[in-house]
Amino acid sequence: MLGMNGNVRELLEHIEYEPEFYYAAFSAELEICSSTMWSLLVHLNDEVFVVASFTLLAHAAAKLQATLIVS
Repeated sequence: MLGMNGNVRELLEHIEYEPEFYYAAFSAELEICSSTMWSLLVHLNDEVFVVASFTLLAHAAAKLQATLIVS
C-alpha cells in the first residue's frame, strides 16, 4: 500500500504550508500500512497463531526476494 499517495512533492519552489489534503493522504497511507503490522503483532502474541504468522512472513519475504531478483 505504500506509494499509493498520488500527491507530488513540490521541489522547484518553496511552499510555506502544505495543503490539508496532502497531510491527510500521507496520514492515511501510514495508518493503513501500520494497521497490517499491528494486526500481525497481535497474532504473534498468541501461541496459537505463531506458526501461521511465521509462515505468512516467510512467504511474504520469499515473494519480495523473487520480485527483487526479477526487477
